[in-house]
Amino acid sequence: MFLLVALLHGVCTWQFLLIWRRQVAGHWRAWGSPGFWALYLMQLSRFWPLVVGRACEACDCEALLRQRNRLRVCLLLMALLILPLVLQAKGPPIDLTPPSIRVRLPPIRF
Repeated sequence: MFLLVALLHGVCTWQFLLIWRRQVAGHWRAWGSPGFWALYLMQLSRFWPLVVGRACEACDCEALLRQRNRLRVCLLLMALLILPLVLQAKGPPIDLTPPSIRVRLPPIRF
């Protein structure tokens, strides 16, 4: 599931970059003409205002705004998939099995 969302994120990032380069080339050059990997790998640092903030609204391009919203949804899905893993690593294990099929084992004695 995570690989599917990561692939979807890559596709959305690629489409975002293509629209940005073709339709709003001046705005793209003003941000340093980033390539695909720069945008894909550095969104949480240098390009965070572009994807999550309002930096794209200055360019006045509806297609870019639509693609940015798709990219935001992909980031949200990735965060929702990673969150249970982080919570499980920090605290007690999370049991997601339904109560009807849980098996209680007696404690092991050595």
